[in-house]
Amino acid sequence: MGKRKNNAAVDKKAKEPGSAVLQPQADNTIDRMLLIILLIILALVPIQNHLTAINHAGPIISASILDSGQKYEFASYYKFVMLLIGVILLLAAYVYKLFKKNYTIPLDPVTVSTGAMFALVLLSGVMAHNITLALVGHWDRHEGTLAELSYLLVFFIAAGIVYPIKKTRWLMYIIYGLTALNAVLIQLYFYGYNILRSHLVLTLFLPTGFSPNGLSAGSYINSTFGNPDFASGFGGMMTVMFLTRAVLAKPVRQKIIDFVFTVIAFSIVPASLATSGFFTIVVMLPVVIVLLFLGSERKSGALTGAAALLAFALILLVQAQHNPSVWNKSVGFFTRTAQSAVSTPASAQSQETSAAGTSQGQKASPAPAQTGVKDDFNLPPAGWAAGTGRVYIWRRTVELIEKRPLLGYGLDNLPYYFPQDDPLKNSGLDDPNIIVDKPHNIYLDIAFGSGVLALLAFLVLLLRYAWQNIKLLRHGISGETGVFLAGSLAGWCGYLIQGMFNDSTIGVSIVFWILFGVSASILKQELEKKQKSGLESAAS
Repeated sequence: MGKRKNNAAVDKKAKEPGSAVLQPQADNTIDRMLLIILLIILALVPIQNHLTAINHAGPIISASILDSGQKYEFASYYKFVMLLIGVILLLAAYVYKLFKKNYTIPLDPVTVSTGAMFALVLLSGVMAHNITLALVGHWDRHEGTLAELSYLLVFFIAAGIVYPIKKTRWLMYIIYGLTALNAVLIQLYFYGYNILRSHLVLTLFLPTGFSPNGLSAGSYINSTFGNPDFASGFGGMMTVMFLTRAVLAKPVRQKIIDFVFTVIAFSIVPASLATSGFFTIVVMLPVVIVLLFLGSERKSGALTGAAALLAFALILLVQAQHNPSVWNKSVGFFTRTAQSAVSTPASAQSQETSAAGTSQGQKASPAPAQTGVKDDFNLPPAGWAAGTGRVYIWRRTVELIEKRPLLGYGLDNLPYYFPQDDPLKNSGLDDPNIIVDKPHNIYLDIAFGSGVLALLAFLVLLLRYAWQNIKLLRHGISGETGVFLAGSLAGWCGYLIQGMFNDSTIGVSIVFWILFGVSASILKQELEKKQKSGLESAAS
């Protein structure tokens, strides 16, 4: 978020009646460079999947995945590396912008909120008992302090670039491509085709010298995100964004493109066999309807929305014919016609595992026989807490937060503080040997890792932009800028809703933070235009 120091020539132009210049050199070379780097990050980070060996040094001995030793990971390490490289390039260009182009960082609410969260996340990382783990993150997630600081830097810099609205089309093209790729991968997974059988995929996926025989039995790739839960959340987020754009767009070509990608994005949700994406869509539909009535294309938008709902129903019916769990994980969650909507039996759970582990955590190894464990420790009956065990995990995580609310324990450190030997795990997660490695909630994740104050700063940032969007959009939505802002608002709100059930993951989170930052900049430009227009009207 920067603005250039006084420059007589530019300021004079900016003050001319009718001038559209809101900030000096809106499309200058350095901003174009920053935008290119952002687009490269968006295009490359989410798709990085490559098996790598990681030498993990764990602080405890538990005969589980938490122990020290060589681990193999494929869905987050190279995303993390690519993210850091991209942020270093982005930061270098931004520093050049500050010192060589005479820009200053304004002390506004955005700077204060982002700066406060940045400082708290950094402080919690360096004050954590397990500093290395807190900075880099757990070996199979890499959602530590460095990743969180990278997100904040990406947002802050993206929000400070002045974008001509036409430049945002490139952002959408990349998101279209990412959505299409994951739709293809999840459909192949859903219909039983394992792309790891392909020699080409194995060549891209495996490191040099690693034999395919070294892969564990049942290994597969379901998306670029490594877990069906994350694919579901991404699909829900993209569905509501594309749907909003489709019902608001005026050009027929753009309406058709966004409608097609609405359907493509939705196809990800039931095929993932996870509920978060469908829940996000249902919750966001009233918001989309409100935005439709604020738009200028209500009749065509209503027809587009109705066609989308019909397409959603057809997709559900077709995919439910192949796997009845589709219905249980979508409509069944709300009608409660299927017990598995809120309580997934072990047989269904096994179908939702990926090479990165189960959707709730990972099973300790070796695992003692179930009967022997119950006899020795008198465990409560096996079963699932609500939300396939999430409510149990949330309750225990909140208890930990209450013990250290200010700076937290360090991001991605939950598996080392969670009561892994809790007997109630048997009735909450259906298995006492499951290792809980994440809270399945981005808000609890921030509060646990960086403290309640960091979570508060995050919420203030979100609420401020949500309120500013509402103030602007309530006067009507029209034109490419209005459609972009409304669609982006729906998209990042969708991310926040699915985040109630899912954790932050680099592949999805970087999409949110870039989209959030770009929309924040466009929003600022539009508010400045309206303010300038109001001043000129008053002067005349």
